[in-house]
Amino acid sequence: ARLPVEDQARVSLIESNVLDVETPKVDALAAFNFSYWIFEERATMIRYMRRCYEALKDDGVLFMQAEFHPVTNHMQCYIHFKFPDGSKIKRAFSYSWRMYTAPELRDMLLEAGFRKATVYWEGEDEDGEGNGEFTPADKGEADLAWIAYIVAEK
Repeated sequence: ARLPVEDQARVSLIESNVLDVETPKVDALAAFNFSYWIFEERATMIRYMRRCYEALKDDGVLFMQAEFHPVTNHMQCYIHFKFPDGSKIKRAFSYSWRMYTAPELRDMLLEAGFRKATVYWEGEDEDGEGNGEFTPADKGEADLAWIAYIVAEK
C-alpha cells in the first residue's frame, strides 16, 4: 500500500555502504532478510555490528533475523521471476552468504558493544509448522530450517 504524504516525508532513501554511512541516531534498526550475511569475515561482521551500535540512540534496539541450515555455513541463492505473459528471468538476483549461528551472532553483538543479545525463537502450531509467535529462548529444535530473531539492546 502507498504511504500517505505525511508518512512519505519521514522516509529517506540512502544509497551507501552500511559500513561507512553517517546518519542521525535512531531508536531501532532492523537487519532482516539475511542482509548481513554478506559479511563473510568475522572482523567485518563485528565492524558492521559496531556501526549499528553507533547509529542507535542510548536506549536503541537492533533486530536481526537469522536462519541456519545445518549442512553448510555458506550458501548460494538465486531469485527467479515468471511473469503472467509466460516470460521468465532466471537468476535475476544472486546471493552468496555465510550463515552464522545464533551463538556466533550473539557473541559478536556483545563484542561490538551491545549489553544484551536475546534470541527469540518461533513457536509451532499443531502441525509442527512455524506459528509466527516468537519468545525468548535458550534452546531450539534442530530442524532442517528455522527462523529466529536476535534482539540486541544498547
